[in-house]
Amino acid sequence: MSGGGIAIGIDAGGSKTDGVLVDANCVELARASAGGANLRSTDRHIVESNLASVISPLLAGQRVRAICIGAAGAGRQADRDALREVVKWAAPPRMMIIVMHDGEIALRAATGARPAMVVIAGTGSMAYGERADGTSARAGGYGSVIGDPGSGYAIGIAAIQCAATALDGIEPMGTLAQAVASKLHAKSANDLTEAIDRSPPDVAEVATFAGLVAEACRSGDPAAQEIVAAHARLLGSLAAQVAREIRDGKAALPVALSGGAFEAIPTLADAVSQAVAASGQCEIIRPRRTPAAAAAAIAVERLHAAQAL
Repeated sequence: MSGGGIAIGIDAGGSKTDGVLVDANCVELARASAGGANLRSTDRHIVESNLASVISPLLAGQRVRAICIGAAGAGRQADRDALREVVKWAAPPRMMIIVMHDGEIALRAATGARPAMVVIAGTGSMAYGERADGTSARAGGYGSVIGDPGSGYAIGIAAIQCAATALDGIEPMGTLAQAVASKLHAKSANDLTEAIDRSPPDVAEVATFAGLVAEACRSGDPAAQEIVAAHARLLGSLAAQVAREIRDGKAALPVALSGGAFEAIPTLADAVSQAVAASGQCEIIRPRRTPAAAAAAIAVERLHAAQAL
């Protein structure tokens, strides 16, 4: 085990898991990726397999002593404990394992300034911020059952619902409904249900339908535009609530936008920017590095702190 890697950072999302191996100076040495690792929406065996697919190649030949994982759905203690056990299964004994929710590593990836906040719109969504004193506030992150406003999954579900009502003749068969029906090879609402209904739901697959909403919205489809407007408003409300809770009024509040939904549907970014600006002066920023790299940096810091004791 002569390699220089000492820490691994992992960003475990609903659709994809990214891992980064770094040395003691946080220089990136290797990367690995696999499918989603959200225990709330993915079977535990699949999560175990995906995490092992990321961790194992990064451990090979290295001196890794710490793993920091930031995960969607890890905001609750019970979920963090469950995820910690899964990581232990994939990692060697006596490894330092740090479990955080995805908002913490996404904010760290964007800025070191405090107060600051991040709005995530990926497969799931949430708003998370930290005050100057280290305390935090969050809104959203409700999960796939309740729904995450502005997330790829929630927008994807709305697209599928649009197609279902159109196939039943309740609403017009517009551009969005036609695109969803075509993708699922559905000629009836029953065909659509058989193609998509799973328990637990395939969150990653459903989130891909958000791309159809973006395309239909650009073509002027009213149903798609209504979906985007509704989710943009709700996501903006989450962001504004956190902004009000953490800002100190001394300087412009850094607000990071993180996640693929912002790139796919720019209206979401516009709505969030406007909503947080209504609470006071803000600086809209983009992450400077990946959340996985930020998680790796946290792991290195924890190692240094432990050695200093």
